[in-house]
Amino acid sequence: MSTLIKYSIFIIVLLSLILFYFLYTPLGNQQIYSSVSYILTKKSGLDVDVESINIQQYPYLEADMLVEDKYNLKLKGFLENDTLDMDYILTSNCLQSSVCTIDDEINIIGHLTGPLDKVKITGEGKTLDGNISYEWLKQEDTFKDINLVLNDINSSKLFTLLGQTALLEGKANARMHFDILNQAHKRGEISYEVKKSDFSGLLVDLHANIDIEDNDQTFIIDVVAPELTLHLTKGRYDQGKNTAHAFYTLDIQELSHLEKLLGYRYAGPFYASGEIEYDEHIIIKGFSKSFDGLIDFIYEKDTLNADLTGVPFRNFITKLSYTPLLDANTTGQMGYDFLSKRIMIHTKLKNAKFLPSGLLDTLSEKSGIDMRKEVFDDSSVNLTYKDDILTGDIRFANKENHLLFNDAKVNLTKRSMESTIDLQTQKYKLSGKTYVASLDEATPMQNALQDTYIRFNGTFNTHYKLALNGLINDTWANMDYTLSAARFPGPTYTIEDDVNLTGHINGPFSRLHISGEGEALDGHIRYDGVKINDNLENFTLSMDGIHSVKLSTLLGQKTFPKGRADLHADFEYLSKENKKGTLTYSLEKSTLDTLPFSLYTQIDLDNSKQTFTADVTMANAKINITKGYRDTDTNTTSAFYVIDVKDLTPFEKLLGYKYHGPFYAMGEATYHKHFKVQGLSKTFGGMLDFVYEKDQLDIDLDSVSFKQFMGLFPFQVMIDGDTTGKINYDFINKRMVVNTKLKNAKFLHSDVVSNIYKKADVNMLLEEFDDSTLEASYQNDILQGDLKLSNDRGHFFLTNTIMNTHTNTINAYFDLRMQEQVFSGKVYGALDDPEVDLNMKKLIRHKMDKQMDSMIGKGNRKMMEKMPMGEASKDAASGVAGGFMGIFF
Repeated sequence: MSTLIKYSIFIIVLLSLILFYFLYTPLGNQQIYSSVSYILTKKSGLDVDVESINIQQYPYLEADMLVEDKYNLKLKGFLENDTLDMDYILTSNCLQSSVCTIDDEINIIGHLTGPLDKVKITGEGKTLDGNISYEWLKQEDTFKDINLVLNDINSSKLFTLLGQTALLEGKANARMHFDILNQAHKRGEISYEVKKSDFSGLLVDLHANIDIEDNDQTFIIDVVAPELTLHLTKGRYDQGKNTAHAFYTLDIQELSHLEKLLGYRYAGPFYASGEIEYDEHIIIKGFSKSFDGLIDFIYEKDTLNADLTGVPFRNFITKLSYTPLLDANTTGQMGYDFLSKRIMIHTKLKNAKFLPSGLLDTLSEKSGIDMRKEVFDDSSVNLTYKDDILTGDIRFANKENHLLFNDAKVNLTKRSMESTIDLQTQKYKLSGKTYVASLDEATPMQNALQDTYIRFNGTFNTHYKLALNGLINDTWANMDYTLSAARFPGPTYTIEDDVNLTGHINGPFSRLHISGEGEALDGHIRYDGVKINDNLENFTLSMDGIHSVKLSTLLGQKTFPKGRADLHADFEYLSKENKKGTLTYSLEKSTLDTLPFSLYTQIDLDNSKQTFTADVTMANAKINITKGYRDTDTNTTSAFYVIDVKDLTPFEKLLGYKYHGPFYAMGEATYHKHFKVQGLSKTFGGMLDFVYEKDQLDIDLDSVSFKQFMGLFPFQVMIDGDTTGKINYDFINKRMVVNTKLKNAKFLHSDVVSNIYKKADVNMLLEEFDDSTLEASYQNDILQGDLKLSNDRGHFFLTNTIMNTHTNTINAYFDLRMQEQVFSGKVYGALDDPEVDLNMKKLIRHKMDKQMDSMIGKGNRKMMEKMPMGEASKDAASGVAGGFMGIFF
């Protein structure tokens, strides 16, 4: 018994010592903390470090713990029979989740009550920069009747803890209620809202409701801003399959208010609706009619594709805050790859039409077509955008006209474009490689201070090779150019010619300076001037050694002397309506109809008034034109001229007839509704006054030498005399009429005169006729007329004359009474050797009359002739004698 008592006392003392060790010594306390920490860590799965425990008043106890090296947890209260009734305080300077750790001030006061296997937990305090309150019942591994309220918390911190980025920053409220929550089952709801969040300059409200039933979750989300509303409805998320689906509507009243958000200033309203799906990746489908057409789009796997049907291009461009230049119905596809950041556009434009603008007016004026009425029904846009590079083709076309940009490459960073342009209108064709860049990326040119650099190398109107290189903007140009072609266009004709020009354009479009030089018209040309609208000022043009016929052909002059010409023009101003300046033209060592030819002319122009002079030398002829004057308003022209021809013979081809001898004349030429030339000439001894008007040439002769005048013609002249009268020539009918009187007419030595002298013993060279006429007409190489020469002693008549200048023959009747001879006859045959046929019957009768006068007297003879059959015997005798004489003559 004593031994038992002895061992009992030992055990009690030992236990007392052990209790004293654990409860009252530091080393003992540390052993207890370590043990409790181990048990709590194992039970909770958290790193729990018990810093102190006070159980001296058990079942009342107090404990201080450090959880996860971050959270300070203080407990005090009763723990008895596995039942808790304790208060706790949780504080920390950071907040940790399975995703991240953030700095945060946590201060929560709460209470634990109930048995350990069914404890109720409540608390409230500060966290996430806001307020938190909660309560739930924890029963083993299940949470029940959970109510969690978060007010005015920092949404960014909350989403960071969840491993997400908060789309809306600011103060948020959240409420969660779960009937049950464990690994196998959960049922509850969550609401979340953000008020007046500054989202890219927009004050946005967000409200979301989520209903959870195990793996099945339904939700709705509303995003509201002053100019924007986004509604997600009928949302469903299957947590087991990890799939989601929802319908949405997006309504933006004014896109311009979202400039900061969208990164670009769009304009106008936008509305879209559709559905969102998630199955391993997000799919967004939808459509919009905000552009008056239909846009059907889908986003999937970082790619956005849209089908456009009848979308007005005008509305589309307006949404981009640009002033639309074109309107059309757009149908096709657009796509955007978010990974490669590539945009693809493949669309057709129906009924494309340019909208009114100043640029359109300029294009209409220059192209020759009314662009406002033109409809391009065969148009398309095929473009790809990536890394600030836009590539592809643009086409505007109809049956008559088109504008194509092929293989276009637009660098948005460098603000440059490279493309092959093809422009065709009814008036112009332009095709070639074009490069356009901002001044920053262009090679600087001397004195170049403006915006855009342009380089073009191609063809203009098919036949003309054109190159441009320089700077241009809306108001200014500073550009070099070259132009080459195998033809030269003119106002009337286009001719074959090698043209190679280089020059420069500089200045504002309102006053553009244009200069250049090169080879054209087989010579060298230089030009310089200032273009103001459609006018030229201070314009000079020099054309040296050019082909004169090419120039005349360009000007619509089909016949012009061939040779090398120089042309120089100097104008103060020049336009279709007004002009003032001087123009000189010279042509040396030229030929006209194989004859040497030279010309020098000067024209002074003063608007509708022109004055001019000219000097022409051709073979042995000289023409001087002075005091030339033209008024284009009244369409009148006048000039004085002097013609001096040494010999007309070389001008047979030019005049259409081989005239001979010299010719000198002076006078005036005028034009008023018709052409008129009048003048005087003393070339033929007297005065020749002529007028050409309305295809009629009227010549007044005053004491003109018949011999000298007839010397113009290539046949023998038989008479001379002072000729006074009129000559008319009809150029349309090519008919000449002569009606003249001759004074002091004399026969000249000729074969006809010789034959008359031989056969009739009449020396016609001794006669002078002071009462004579010449009436004749000439047409179709036939000269017809009568020549009547008379004096008081006799006469000579040449009648029914027909002279053929083509065959050089004559056929005429003559009647002669002079020098005691009377006879008649016929002249015929070649002009240079005519035949003469005398009427001998008349000659013999004249001889018989003279013999009878000597025998019976002239009076008695005439009385006998008046008697019946008085002349019968004389006629018979003269007829027999005439026949007999005709045998010999």
